[in-house]
Amino acid sequence: MRGRGLVVFVAVIVAAVMAAPASAEPTRVDRIPGDVIEGPRLAGDSVFYGEVGRHRIALRLSSSIARRKLTDLSPPPSPPDEEEESPGDYVEYSSNIEASADWLAYKDVVSSGNARYQQGMSRLTLLGGTLTGAFGQTEACTNSNYYGPAAAALDVDGAREASSNCDGSVVIRDRSGASADTTVSAGGTLAIADLDLAGRYLAYNAYPITPFGQSQTVTVVHDWVSNTKVYEVPRAASFDVQDDGTLAVSTGQIDDLDCSDGKLAWYSVAQPTEHVLPVKPCTNEVRIAGGRIAVVAAGSDDTERMAALVGLDGARSDVARLGTGLRRGGLDFDGERVAYALGNCLGGADLFTAPAASPVLRDEPVACPVGKLPKKDSLGPKDKRAFVNVSCPRGCKGRIDVTAKIGGKTKRIGGLTMTIAPEDLCLEKIHRVSITSSARALLRRRGSLLGRVTVTTSDRNGAPRVTSRGFRLTAASKNRGTPPGDCWV
Repeated sequence: MRGRGLVVFVAVIVAAVMAAPASAEPTRVDRIPGDVIEGPRLAGDSVFYGEVGRHRIALRLSSSIARRKLTDLSPPPSPPDEEEESPGDYVEYSSNIEASADWLAYKDVVSSGNARYQQGMSRLTLLGGTLTGAFGQTEACTNSNYYGPAAAALDVDGAREASSNCDGSVVIRDRSGASADTTVSAGGTLAIADLDLAGRYLAYNAYPITPFGQSQTVTVVHDWVSNTKVYEVPRAASFDVQDDGTLAVSTGQIDDLDCSDGKLAWYSVAQPTEHVLPVKPCTNEVRIAGGRIAVVAAGSDDTERMAALVGLDGARSDVARLGTGLRRGGLDFDGERVAYALGNCLGGADLFTAPAASPVLRDEPVACPVGKLPKKDSLGPKDKRAFVNVSCPRGCKGRIDVTAKIGGKTKRIGGLTMTIAPEDLCLEKIHRVSITSSARALLRRRGSLLGRVTVTTSDRNGAPRVTSRGFRLTAASKNRGTPPGDCWV
């Protein structure tokens, strides 16, 4: 009886859980200190991305419950100095990041040489790993021919990884080890520069690798299993292929400043002709899965951007607000979720995933308001720090400066850097700002100093925000203790 009762109880719990509607709110997966992001790319329940800093590129895998750093890479090399000793010297860098629920891949290519003398070499490095195993270099090659191919072309589909090689061909590797490698070539004098892999289909752009080669005018959809060309379309700079061979193409801008000239279209194996959809993409990003195409499109306000899903019949649904000037990194879509990143009030970025079904759109205000600055404070004979309270209802990161009129000139007499995270229970904090010894001595002689408190922060779009208020320091006869409560720094 106890066993049967337990089964009934568990069945009731399972039924209740299954009946409960899944959350359709976007989920914040990670908070990134900087705002330069490579990716993000969906990887099962996690998100794979690169955090690009001045001194390194950190590759990370994050979910709503865990965060893992995979590796650190050297930052992109700096271009040659304008005062170069040898005119024509160049350094070029390109990279690509891709992922699936089975495999993570990152590729970079560094080329250097002298264009004037047509001398150069390039190095291609491919890194990869599973979501739970080791991550590191899997392939590398070099090319010492100035006209030799060196592209960061890369894609991942399940356990399969497609990457261009130093001879211009594409190698499709089954990282699970279940099948042998397959090589696809665009032709003896051509190299593959851009590619996308889904199922048995490989879509690619090719380019000539000889000085007198003919530029290509088509994008090819190729069946890599049978090694046959399926169809070709007018050359597209940005495309994505679905596992049934349907190709989505976007002609939007590189940035999202103007959506008026963008065009979104699709082709298929059965209908390899252009099908233009009634949505103008604001960028050249395009992802297709499950018969829907993910793009960045304008909202009701022409300045607002949305992550939109467009069916092959033209039906549009918006899954996330990307705000105005807030987006960082790229857009990804796997048929079930969309991944994107937005600037936050801390000068970095928040990484989100949003469900493709029944989404609930978040409001994404640009402003990071700062307020409730003090208008006065007092210092006792031994007090060295003034209390400056700052309120940031959405969080903030920046600097507090205290200035005063001394000798007819405005001088800085104290300051510090500050951070209030948006999830902090104390969205209003008291900061203890050290006042210079010379200002404190003058305060004791005069009895008061008239000045200002200025807080310099940034809004989510990176625009500077300066909040200031008149501030008077007075000399007190008694020292004071610790500020009341827990909301002080």
